[in-house]
Amino acid sequence: MMELGHKVRLIAPQYVRPFVKREKNDAADAEAIVIAAQRPEMRFATSQGGAVPGP
Repeated sequence: MMELGHKVRLIAPQYVRPFVKREKNDAADAEAIVIAAQRPEMRFATSQGGAVPGP
């Protein structure tokens, strides 16, 4: 992703969980991640280096 110009940041699940508004599914999780990432006070996990495995 970084090669494509995206900034990769990791968010711990416990910081995203409060932003999930409805039942547990991928769409609800994705919406919660976007909302959480936009918060100025959000804490991001540090990268430990190395390659991230792809799908």
